[in-house]
Amino acid sequence: MFKSLKAKSTVMLLVLVMTISVFSFAVNAASNGQWYQSEKGWSYKVNDSFINGQWEEIGGKWYYFDADGIMESNCYRGGYWLTSNGAWDPAFSGGKWRKNDTGWWYQDGSWYPVSKWLRIDGKYYYFNEKGYMESNCYRDGCWLTASGAWDTNYRNGIWKSDSVGKWYQDGSWYPKNQGLWIDGDYYRFDSAGYLITDNGSGEGDDDIIELPFVPV
Repeated sequence: MFKSLKAKSTVMLLVLVMTISVFSFAVNAASNGQWYQSEKGWSYKVNDSFINGQWEEIGGKWYYFDADGIMESNCYRGGYWLTSNGAWDPAFSGGKWRKNDTGWWYQDGSWYPVSKWLRIDGKYYYFNEKGYMESNCYRDGCWLTASGAWDTNYRNGIWKSDSVGKWYQDGSWYPKNQGLWIDGDYYRFDSAGYLITDNGSGEGDDDIIELPFVPV
């Protein structure tokens, strides 16, 4: 019996030592890695591999690296705020999406974004002066989809004009015979794509692209 207990104790001690060794190796490996900077941003390499798609503790601070191995910064990831140097700020650790009858917004404690862009879990969103997320509209030349996330394929929306009139264009696309929200204001365009001077409020138009709320 005593031999059995001794054998079990030896095995348990061996497992504990191995666990501690593996943990220590992982921590030391991360701390012994090296930072690299490229045109895309900062990356961190441990041995022969770049950290990617995960959180990593480096020098006592936590960082998040995207699928391409680029360190994220000035954004929220999983509800945690990553500062300008990429390190998680523990003071902002409760970022969540919220909703009421007016629309969606993002809040962390008593703070929420107002009249600004914010990157959340790898996607960009814009929040108006009331703090609500915008969607199905253009903001600063960028198209915000129904989910509110910026569609990076549409990033060059600008106003143009000629001797006939004025229109809004993004690449080769421009709105025709429809309404469109642009930078918080509603506009209507005729069948040729020109801006209709008397825009109205957008109410009663079946062909307009609407926001889930009307910015005021």
